[in-house]
Amino acid sequence: MSEENQFTLPEVSMLKTIKNSQVKRVGPIKNSIVNLSARKLISQPMKRMKKRVFKFEEFHVFKEETLEMLTLALKSQRKVQRISIEWKMENDELEELSAIIKNLKYLQDITLIFCCSPEITDRGLIPLKKIFQSLTSLKRVSLSFRDCAKITDNGVKYLRQALKNRKSLRHLSFTFGSDGNRKITDDGLKHLIEAIKPLPYLRSIYLEFFRCLEITDTGLSHLKEGLQSLTSLKSFVLDCYFCRDISDTGLKYLKEGLQKIPSLQNIYLLLAYCEVTDIGLNSMKDALQTLTSLKSLSFYFISCGLTNDGMRNFKEGLQALTSLQNVTLDFSVCNQITNDGLNHLKEGLQALTTLQRIGLAFDSCRGITVDEGHALKQELKKLPSLLKVYVRPSK
Repeated sequence: MSEENQFTLPEVSMLKTIKNSQVKRVGPIKNSIVNLSARKLISQPMKRMKKRVFKFEEFHVFKEETLEMLTLALKSQRKVQRISIEWKMENDELEELSAIIKNLKYLQDITLIFCCSPEITDRGLIPLKKIFQSLTSLKRVSLSFRDCAKITDNGVKYLRQALKNRKSLRHLSFTFGSDGNRKITDDGLKHLIEAIKPLPYLRSIYLEFFRCLEITDTGLSHLKEGLQSLTSLKSFVLDCYFCRDISDTGLKYLKEGLQKIPSLQNIYLLLAYCEVTDIGLNSMKDALQTLTSLKSLSFYFISCGLTNDGMRNFKEGLQALTSLQNVTLDFSVCNQITNDGLNHLKEGLQALTTLQRIGLAFDSCRGITVDEGHALKQELKKLPSLLKVYVRPSK
């Protein structure tokens, strides 16, 4: 597969939880994968054999033994090219792990998921610099700090320093957040953008700020500056679920950034319970009209202030996407959208003869009837390239 086509569609999450995964070593290490998932280690006897398997399940008692076995497994995989580790970790453990990973000179793809690690702090992220500065072949980095409540903007600053001058990188993914998180702010997003801007060859970016209440329009203005320097970007994912202070102004900044990347093929944008109205949706319409190479579009505007007028304008953006193959649109809990708005969307989608998959959701949109939803589905089935269509009208 060519480098240009190595981005992952957001529907297949880059950071999905790994359970009952295995570490395998079979003959030559080239193109092998190490999946190490987290909280309790159950291993087969350590024997000399062609195939060696370790299973990682829920963490229970043998914490010290588990980390020891993990480091042993990594030491035995000197030529591994991809690793994925999900681990409930503390600062000292991350430092020990970093000392091992930095010696995996052939590593190209690393995923570290520190989910539900309440004891890891900003200081714990400093050792990551050892990894990223020593692994010159790295192309893909995915880091998840979901529910790591002690990580703040200072920790993100350490990540920026760790990624400095990593121009070999093609794919970056960052996940932050927890219920009511106020420690990751616009300043943290600015640190991430400062890390991304000097990486002109990036192909994909995944940014998730789950319930980060201090991510606002100002943060999206920083993001605009970063996007404008990434002219080779193919895939862009932004998840701002319950970032309540993002408004139409933020979407104007986002539009200005996206319009500088005509090569984009995939966009995934989730804005749930934000202060977005038809004005913001119109900004996204303007952006789409310049992104005619898009193949996959996923917009989630849940519980936003959208109306039928917004749908009427938005259809013009859809009609410009003559290469689009997959589209997902979720306008659930947008209570001012009615059957008329649904018909505007139908007109936009019917113009796209390349569409293969369509997903539409309007949960709790009381002005949309079940009959109208079913009628829309039957009309869309007539598209010549369509393989699958899903329409969920108001419940």
